[in-house]
Amino acid sequence: MKIIGIDPGLKGGIAFLEDGLLTKLIKMPVAKLATKTKKKVKKMTKTEKKFHKEKKPIYKKKDIVNSKAVYDLVLNFKPDLVVIEKPFYLGINSAVVVGTTAENVGRLYGIAEGLGYKILRVPANNWKGYFDLGAEKEDAIAKAEELFPQVNLIPPRCREKQDGMAEALLLAVYGSSRSSKEDF
Repeated sequence: MKIIGIDPGLKGGIAFLEDGLLTKLIKMPVAKLATKTKKKVKKMTKTEKKFHKEKKPIYKKKDIVNSKAVYDLVLNFKPDLVVIEKPFYLGINSAVVVGTTAENVGRLYGIAEGLGYKILRVPANNWKGYFDLGAEKEDAIAKAEELFPQVNLIPPRCREKQDGMAEALLLAVYGSSRSSKEDF
């Protein structure tokens, strides 16, 4: 059985399991999106004021999930199941953070649904409870390394282990345990 586990955050990851063996583990592909901003004239720099007077829009770049890259990865792997962590929004998150997260998760759902794959949406407390993990990111890294001793959680051009990659791997393992018990 082929399963993809996805931690949908911008610092998340994507894990590919085939018959319980890890075939690929990557950091979430991210792209830059130029967006218009509305700044008050008082807070603008001199250059921004110049553009504002010329009625040219001011652009700001924000990170988003690279839909094309994820689409290609999912399409080439042809999974039986895609496991995506269902986001939990705390009251402390700003509307911008919640909106960006929801947009990125929607992109991932759209890719999997559009390609016709089964999706398992899992709240973090469900899969973390299955592995008996706490809220600490280091717990997920330790568990992933315990289950897959040869796993490399340090992607290219990074110095530290990425908890998003570890969580994606654990989501895929969780999905493989659930896929035999449920019909999605």
